[in-house]
Amino acid sequence: MTGDVEDLRYVTRVSERVFNYLDCGGGVSLSIESDIPPGSGLGSSSAVTTSSAAAVSSALGDKLDRNVIARLAFETEVDVQGAASRAGVSVATFGGFLKVQEEKIEEIEELSKFGIAIGYTQEYSDTGKLVRKVRELKESSPEVYDPLIRAIGKITKNGIAALKENNLRKAGILMNVNQNILEALRVSSPKLRKLIEISRESGAKGAKITGAGGGGCMIALGNDRIDEIANAIRDKDGRPIKTKIGGEGLKYY
Repeated sequence: MTGDVEDLRYVTRVSERVFNYLDCGGGVSLSIESDIPPGSGLGSSSAVTTSSAAAVSSALGDKLDRNVIARLAFETEVDVQGAASRAGVSVATFGGFLKVQEEKIEEIEELSKFGIAIGYTQEYSDTGKLVRKVRELKESSPEVYDPLIRAIGKITKNGIAALKENNLRKAGILMNVNQNILEALRVSSPKLRKLIEISRESGAKGAKITGAGGGGCMIALGNDRIDEIANAIRDKDGRPIKTKIGGEGLKYY
C-alpha cells in the first residue's frame, strides 16, 4: 500500500477499527486502485474507507455485515475530518438510491439509473474545513442560516418525489434552487459557478455542487444532452465525466 501519508489516514484508521472490532492483531497488505480524484466531492474517501474495511475483514476471515462496515467507515470519517455525513459511506456500502437523515437510512426503490454529467474543477475540496465553515455560520447567525438548511431538506424531499415521477424538469429546477442556497452558505467557488452556468446554457435541466463544495465537482442533469454538456465543461477547462447514478455498492469477492 503506497501513497501520501495524509491520503492514507482513512485506510489506516478504518483498518485499526476493524482489527479492534474483530479483536485481532497482526497486519495486512492492501493494494488500492481508484479513478476518483481525492477531494473532488465524489465520495472518494467514503469509497476507499468502506472498501478498505471490507478488504481487511475479509483478509482476516470474517466478512463483516454491511451495517457494521458503514458504521466503522462513518466513525473513521468523523475521526479524520472532524465532521462527516453518513450519506457517503452509506451509498458506498449499500449502493442504489438512499435517503439519509441523521442516523436513519431509507432505500428509495422506485428510482432507476439515469445519466448525469460531472464537471471536475481539478481544485481540491477540503470536506472537513467546509463543514466546519458552515457550522460556524449557523452558530453565528442561526436565525439566518437555520431556515436555509431546512429549505435544503424540503428541496431534497420534493426532488425525490419528482424523480419518482420521472419529472426531470422539476428535479432540475429544484437542483438550481438548491445551488442558490449553497451559494448563500458560501460553499461555492468561481470555477464551480462557471461550470454550472455553462452546463445550464448547454441544455442541463439542473446543475449544482456535489460534495462539500469549495472546489471539487458539480453535477448536471442532462438526460439527452449529456454529450453537449460534457463538451462545454471541457471547453471551460473542466474535466467532464459522463456516468450513471444508482449503481451497485460494496461487494465481497
